[in-house]
Amino acid sequence: GDNQQGQGGDNQGSQGGDNQQGQGGDNQGSQQGGDNQQGQGGDNQGSQGGDNQQGQGGDNQGNQQGGDNQGSQQGGDNQNQQQGNTGGKKTTINPNTKSLLQARLVAPTIINQASENLSGSLNNLYSSMNISEEVDGGSAFANASANDQMVKTGSHIDITGANINAGYAHNIKSGAGTTLAGVFAEYGTADYDTYLDNGVRGDGETQYYGVGVLANHKFNSGLYVQGSVKGGKTETDYSSNDFTHAGGNSVSYETDGTYLSASLGVGQMLNINDTNSVDVYGKYMYTRISSDDAKLTSGETYHFDSVESQRVRVGTRLTHADSDKANIFAGVAYEHEFDGKANASWQGFRLPTPTVKGGTTIGELGVSIKAGKAKIDTSIQGFGGRRKGAGMQIGIKF
Repeated sequence: GDNQQGQGGDNQGSQGGDNQQGQGGDNQGSQQGGDNQQGQGGDNQGSQGGDNQQGQGGDNQGNQQGGDNQGSQQGGDNQNQQQGNTGGKKTTINPNTKSLLQARLVAPTIINQASENLSGSLNNLYSSMNISEEVDGGSAFANASANDQMVKTGSHIDITGANINAGYAHNIKSGAGTTLAGVFAEYGTADYDTYLDNGVRGDGETQYYGVGVLANHKFNSGLYVQGSVKGGKTETDYSSNDFTHAGGNSVSYETDGTYLSASLGVGQMLNINDTNSVDVYGKYMYTRISSDDAKLTSGETYHFDSVESQRVRVGTRLTHADSDKANIFAGVAYEHEFDGKANASWQGFRLPTPTVKGGTTIGELGVSIKAGKAKIDTSIQGFGGRRKGAGMQIGIKF
């Protein structure tokens, strides 16, 4: 009969949703439900079935696990949640969320690039080709670099960036060789465009600023050891007109955090003759970008894990003394990224992970010129492999 206390009927507050085979709904053949002329039910308004608006099914507007979920934090009428349940079917995360994470790989890329440019430039500015000519003295220096490169991430990112650093370094000559020590401040910025294989595009800007210390000791034999440590703050913004949320609104967010970067290298400088020398080196570079929580314009809050980059570079550089005031150099190196992954989550759901792990070959060509008490170092670079593109660098010692 019309049983208002039974186990069925049009149940508005229970665990079902017009379920014709379960524990509720207008179930005409079940012993537990609906307008059941032979069962325990009737129009039961307080039982386990019916048009359930807040349960595990039906037109569920606020439940993370089901239904036509219009309020999902996975980006718009998203039917691809990892553990959502639409009619009992398991689904997966929206693959377009990978676009959100690609922006997190821009900062470590340009910070590492700035570290390498600084290291190479200081070697040229503060080192004479002939080891015996090293002298005591300190001076100010400044370096600037720019590059345009495509970085493979499983998809890819196009990055156009520039950075500048300035500081003071001092050479100390001793019986064991020459020690260089210095401090510096740096700033860098980059515009980027992210691309997924399905055509989803995002863009934004990343900038960083910080301070650091550096040191280099060159033994009389030409063997040298060098290192640097720096840290500061990063800021990144992202937007996409292709990755939209409910109602067709574009998705965007802003994050900020801190960075820590360190490098350690060892090399050997050899004088071939009076006009030519060769430098063979290996370097390890580590960069970490802190984690952050970012609220998208569509309302969801994502947790972005910290990003770590670990790179090893090995290479050689040949220097030719064209005159007393000019050196020409050319070099080649191979660099391998062992980490470089960007991870993120939303309420326990893991997003697709882009990575820059892989190898890159670098070539360079440049010249160092003495102009009075100043020394100018400039070069161009080309990249191939995981990173493809070109860059240029200029440094000056006053």
